[in-house]
Amino acid sequence: NMKCMKKYFMSGFYYSRSYNLLISRERFQKLEENEKVMDWTKYDNDYYWNYNMSEIKQIPPQWRTIVIQGYFFQQQIHLEGKGMIKLGCLSRRQCKRGGTRLNARGIDDSGYVGNFIETE
Repeated sequence: NMKCMKKYFMSGFYYSRSYNLLISRERFQKLEENEKVMDWTKYDNDYYWNYNMSEIKQIPPQWRTIVIQGYFFQQQIHLEGKGMIKLGCLSRRQCKRGGTRLNARGIDDSGYVGNFIETE
């Protein structure tokens, strides 16, 4: 139900229908125009927390939504002589070795570190 969904997304999980949350803005801008589609199959799944659910063939593509865990902040600020600008911060937590601090430490054989976070 909707109450459960609100509680889930208040705990640090985010999705967007119009912005690709899986890759950095810098990497996104380097893509060719025809590569900038919201197609989850075109990107690695390091930050794709519900990737296993998207693999279910019976779920139509239009119902598949990319969910990341992290933090998002956006605020308008005034710069003297420049006017108002929007300042944003997005942090993505990698799902490969997520866990509590005591249970997800170090680096594994694939090069993934415990609780890695990318911020831009």
